[in-house]
Amino acid sequence: MTTPSDDQQAIDPGEFQETQRAAWSSVASGWSEWWDTFERGASNLNERLVERSRVRAGARVLDVATGVAEPAVTAAKVVGPTGSVLACDLSPEMLRFGKERADQAGLSNIEFLEVDAHELDLEEASFDAAVSRWGVMLMLDPARVVANIHRALRPGAYFAASVWGAPQTAPFLATPMRAARSVLNLDPPPADAPGPFRLCAEGALDKLFEDAGFREVAHESVTVHMNFNSFDEYRQFLGDLSSSFKRMLAELDSDQRERVWKEVERQTLEYRADDGRLLFANQAWCVWGLRA
Repeated sequence: MTTPSDDQQAIDPGEFQETQRAAWSSVASGWSEWWDTFERGASNLNERLVERSRVRAGARVLDVATGVAEPAVTAAKVVGPTGSVLACDLSPEMLRFGKERADQAGLSNIEFLEVDAHELDLEEASFDAAVSRWGVMLMLDPARVVANIHRALRPGAYFAASVWGAPQTAPFLATPMRAARSVLNLDPPPADAPGPFRLCAEGALDKLFEDAGFREVAHESVTVHMNFNSFDEYRQFLGDLSSSFKRMLAELDSDQRERVWKEVERQTLEYRADDGRLLFANQAWCVWGLRA
């Protein structure tokens, strides 16, 4: 099993989780405004995660780092009234919004649990499938989280998870921070720091699965389309949903902020259609494995 790097070990886990909880809570209201835009792009990945984890009618499914309740909602529709989904997240505000989504969809088979995935201590061998969308990469100790999920699954069950591909293949996410680093002369974060592009290399998440004891581990590339009617809409989206970008901008003066935004706009020109829309095609890795 892999162990955290020296940099990770220097981070206080309790402080890290409180920071994460606060960050997600700060953008929860933004997700309530923009979830439909986001989920239109991510729906194909939700479906692949549910398919690759072999979710079936009547199954009991675990969703770790559920965020806006995906792919929990997608899975809940598949398992039906005889099945159930346990959707876990550390942010009570995100869980509250996720429950609202489930209620609006008329789904009563999803239970929401506020918990740090590192401390996930569920009954051993009690789930028929598990999923996690863009969650493992944000964990301080992803190996521990994957091991916790492995333990919770019944023999013969599958776990499917996703992470983003390399920055150059995910411009929707990478462009804003790349533009900011260019304007402000900032160094990129350490490659193994929790964040959207940790585990972005092909095979990196596969190894975590294998180290945790999963068998028949495989992966595929999934294209996630994120489209916006204009740069102004994209700018508003980022300001409302990206906690790291929002926090970085808050520390700048007005002139610096405007220079960053102008550079973001310049770097997105290649994704602009003739009608002004921004069309981002992004790569995500979908990885799955069997709990033998």
